[in-house]
Amino acid sequence: MQNQTSTVYVAGDDMGNIITVSQNNSDYGWITLKQDALDLTNGWANRKTRSTIIMGLVETLEDLSFAAGEILPGTIVVREQTEPFSTPDRDVKRAGAEGPVLKDADGNTIYRKTFFVNQAAIDANPSAGEDIMISHANAEEVREYNASQRNLTKVSADQTAELADSFDL
Repeated sequence: MQNQTSTVYVAGDDMGNIITVSQNNSDYGWITLKQDALDLTNGWANRKTRSTIIMGLVETLEDLSFAAGEILPGTIVVREQTEPFSTPDRDVKRAGAEGPVLKDADGNTIYRKTFFVNQAAIDANPSAGEDIMISHANAEEVREYNASQRNLTKVSADQTAELADSFDL
């Protein structure tokens, strides 16, 4: 895979707010960073937007003094690993939003998370700016899941046609 990435920027909401305050504890929040990328994989070009968050105490995030749209030197990287980043139910890599959990060749769950890496860290260690990806080995399970979703869509389309005929639509 080859990626051509643009700059990392601070994402704000429609009103320019950049800090999202946690609903569970108003002392904590996060700032969302985004980066547009052109992904060239297997002969296909796709535009993708990567995002990550910087978490912390709201007062500490305010001290960063970021502004919506501000450019940050660095990149957003994807890190995949077989050990949880925090708790085992978070950051699990799936085939789609509701699909099966992806596993490596040894049957281990793959965890996926994005991180911002500043340019100084990349300059000191160029590999810090590279993605770390793990191939999944449960392709048959993913194919079966995808086929079941197509069948659900087909049944739904058939039911729609039947209803349209029943009501002369």
